[in-house]
Amino acid sequence: MIWVSPTAFYLFAIWSIGAAMGQLAKGRLIQPTLSDALRRVGLALGFGGLLSVFGVTNLIRLIEGGTGGWAYFDVAGMTLGMIGGALFLLGRVIDHAGRVQAELDAMI
Repeated sequence: MIWVSPTAFYLFAIWSIGAAMGQLAKGRLIQPTLSDALRRVGLALGFGGLLSVFGVTNLIRLIEGGTGGWAYFDVAGMTLGMIGGALFLLGRVIDHAGRVQAELDAMI
C-alpha cells in the first residue's frame, strides 16, 4: 500500500487535466481554466514526487526497523516533483498575466 500511495496524486493530476478539458469543451474561458488546471496538476505532481522520493522511502525504512537510506534517488519521482513545481509556478504567472491584462483593458 505504501509503495503505490504516490499513485493517488498522479491520478488526481490526470483527472484534473480531464476536468479542465471538459470545462474548455463547455466554452469556459481558457485563461482561468488553464491557470487552475496548471496549479492543481502542479501540486499533485509535486506532492506525488515528494512522497515517492522521501515519504515512501522513510515509511518503509521505519517499518523494516531502520534499514536503508533516508532518500531513494528515484529519478522519475524527482523529475515529476520538479515539473510539478514548475507547472504550479506557471499557473501563478498566467493568473498574474490575466490580472494585468484586465487592468490594461480597463484603462482603454
